[in-house]
Order: sequence, then C-alpha cells, then structure tokens
Amino acid sequence: MAELTMYVGTELAEEVWRCAAAAGYTVVPADPVDDSGYWPGADVVVVDAAAVNVLIESPVARRHAVLLVCPADAPPRVWQDALAIGVTDGFELPADEERLVAALTDLRAPKQSGGRVLAVLGGHGGAGATTLAAATGLAAAQSDSRRRVLLIGPDETGAGIDLMLGIEDVDGPRTADLSAVGGRLSHDALHEALPHVDRRLSVLAAEPRTGRAGGHAESVVAAVDAGRAGGDVVVVDVPRTQPALRRELLHRADLIVLLSRALLPAIAATRAAHRDIGESRGQAELVLRGPAPSGVPVDEMAWAAGLPLLGYYRSDPSLPSRMESGALRPSPRSPLGVVAGRLCRRLDEAAS
Repeated sequence: MAELTMYVGTELAEEVWRCAAAAGYTVVPADPVDDSGYWPGADVVVVDAAAVNVLIESPVARRHAVLLVCPADAPPRVWQDALAIGVTDGFELPADEERLVAALTDLRAPKQSGGRVLAVLGGHGGAGATTLAAATGLAAAQSDSRRRVLLIGPDETGAGIDLMLGIEDVDGPRTADLSAVGGRLSHDALHEALPHVDRRLSVLAAEPRTGRAGGHAESVVAAVDAGRAGGDVVVVDVPRTQPALRRELLHRADLIVLLSRALLPAIAATRAAHRDIGESRGQAELVLRGPAPSGVPVDEMAWAAGLPLLGYYRSDPSLPSRMESGALRPSPRSPLGVVAGRLCRRLDEAAS
C-alpha cells in the first residue's frame, strides 16, 4: 500500500488521517525536526504550517507530491513558504476534505487508458440480468486480456450477486460499507479490499435488504469510475428499482445490454425499458433468452423491441438445481457461457 508521511500537528491530524485512508494510504506520522529520513522516501508528504516553518530552514531537497493543509485562517505567508519546499497544492480543512481525497487518489493511482463499462439491464422483472452479468464477469476474468475485472451488483432488494457466485461469506466491503469522499475511490485500494472470485475478478455486492436502497449511489458510481480510470473491465448489474442510480450507471456505459425473455409480453416491456434509458454514451443492444414458444423469429422480436440483436441463448433447465448446491460457474461452451463471451468481445469493439 502507498505510504503518506504526515508532518501535521494534532489540530488537523485526524482530518488528514481520514482523507488518507479514503484514498488508500498507510499513514506515517513524522517530526519535521527529526524525520529519520521519511521526507525523501514517502510516496506523498502532507505538511502543515508549523512543519513548513521548520522545513524551510532545514536542508531538505525539493521533491514531488508535497501537499499543504491548514485551517481557514492561515496567513498568506504560509502559502509563500510552502512553495519554497515544493508544495504543489494546498487545502483548508475541514472545508477541502473532498478535494484533498481527490488529489491523493490521483497521486496514488494515475489514470490509465482502456477501461470500459458494460451495463446489463433486465428489460422486465425476472429476465435473468444478474445471472448474465455474473457470467459475463467470469468470462471477462477468464479471457486472454490481462485486465482486472470489477463486477458490481448494487441491487439491495435482491439476494446479492455475491450469493450467486458463492462468496457471500467472504469478508470485504459491500456497497453499504464504501465511503466515497468527494465522489472518489482509490482503484487499487478497492481491488485489495473487495471479495474475489479469483485473482482478477473483484466483486462489489449490495448488502441485501438494508432498508436503505439507493442510499449509497455515490459510492457505487465512484467504484465504476475508479474501475474505468484503472483500466478495468467493469460489468454492472443495473438495478431496475433505483432510477437515479440506474441513470448514472447507464450514462457511464460503453455498451448497454438489455436482456429479455423471448416472449411477446416481455418484448413489450423491454421496448418500454429501452425508451426509458434516455441519453447514454453507449450503444444499447438486446440479448434474448429462450425458448420462444410463440414461434416468432428472434430477429423479429429484436425489431419489435427497437434494438439490435446481440445474442440469443436458451435457458439451461438444470442451472437452478446446480446453483442450489454450488456457485455459478458456466462452461465457456454452455449457452450462457457462449453469450457471456460474446458480450465481452462486443464490449471491446464498442469501447475501441
């Protein structure tokens, strides 16, 4: 974990410690009079006005990633002296806590390129979107790509995507545990903390039935942003019951997949769900889950839904019974595994 050396007195130490933890740092308190060599070796240094007064008189070398914190009534002279020791930004606490977390997060994990977001949305109740999202997350983690995968299931009214994957008892934060100060989360710290299915797949699930559905929307959105900024494949099981969160998630998606059963009433509901999406950055496409007892061709069903057809697969009648005794692990050659792999490839195309 990245290390933050803190030359800060008791007046502001608690605020700095809280912001550093939110950004994913280990904090090392130090004394500017005798710092035992912490100054040159830390990933980030945070100083207060008293430390600046000491350091400016000492033979410390200028270095990068030095931030100043001070109370709102700090004199202008403090800022001038801070520049002399290499301070690049200053923060008045507690008012600037959110901005400090954002600055620390950017220093710890500079943005990478190539992150992409897939949003899976059920066109109607019972479509099976959580199963498809989980299968796609597994497929992305098993692909030849070296990307890490972040699977997010924020629906607090369901059983939980972690239960589907068999990791409901694994320690790690759920959506109710995250605290996105200033709308930011540390990418590496998030992956380190979350439950994993394997080395590459991290899972952020909701705590079912907390009674606070939608109360953690900012943290869920921040997790999506952190995954994209860190170069991840982010797969989101978009909740149908939280309109504000659904809108934010769909707005961030490079590809939106609406899943519908191949039944005419389900197609009508999916068409309405498509109209409700509104503006988004990504293409919306349709996956149909059979069988189709009406005999209407699936391409005509896609036309009726007003969406391009991305894929069709038949439900596996043995899947529910298998999941009663084990976690979801579809074979790449199974109907579900095949369509999940297709979604991964289409996401690469849509994000390129």
